[in-house]
Amino acid sequence: MNVKQYLKKNGYEATCVLEPNSIWAEVIVAFENSETGKLDETSFDIPNPLTEAGRNELSDLFNVFCKENVLKANKVTAIIIARMARTKDELEA
Repeated sequence: MNVKQYLKKNGYEATCVLEPNSIWAEVIVAFENSETGKLDETSFDIPNPLTEAGRNELSDLFNVFCKENVLKANKVTAIIIARMARTKDELEA
């Protein structure tokens, strides 16, 4: 499953409280590494992850990550919102 397919079927998991005033999120994408066959993960800081625009940005970022690392983008096993903040600076603090 790619990012969009995974989110459509399963939605996000969350290890934090999903605050309505928080705009930025650290989102972890867990996937099966197509080179090693082992589970792996990467994370992205994105705005508005619960909107369609946020989901599209996450999908685009993961696809670029996979292309740069010569990995298949259709091995997503989990998508987790790890942290949320009102601003990117707060998220990175």
